[in-house]
Amino acid sequence: MKRCSSRYYSHSIIISYLCVCLAIILASMKHLTYRIILNPEPEGGYTVNVPSLPGCITYGENVDHAIAMAKEAIEGYLEVLKEQGEEAPDDSQSLEYTLSIA
Repeated sequence: MKRCSSRYYSHSIIISYLCVCLAIILASMKHLTYRIILNPEPEGGYTVNVPSLPGCITYGENVDHAIAMAKEAIEGYLEVLKEQGEEAPDDSQSLEYTLSIA
């Protein structure tokens, strides 16, 4: 009986350790937010600009494709920043308003 309880005890320690490791990994993952601007093009499709990432511009044939391309462009941009040891900007604290002027 002791053997079973000690085996259970050691399994519960391993599970607890793995849970702590997972919590540390998840805490270290940073969720970044970016504002994108989709501009319709006369020939069709959309040009996408990411204002907080200078030069991060892409194109998509429709809105869904433009958003997917923007995600891919942002991920590539962030990868280069990481390789260069630079901090990635984040728009999560930004406020945005649209003003209409007559």
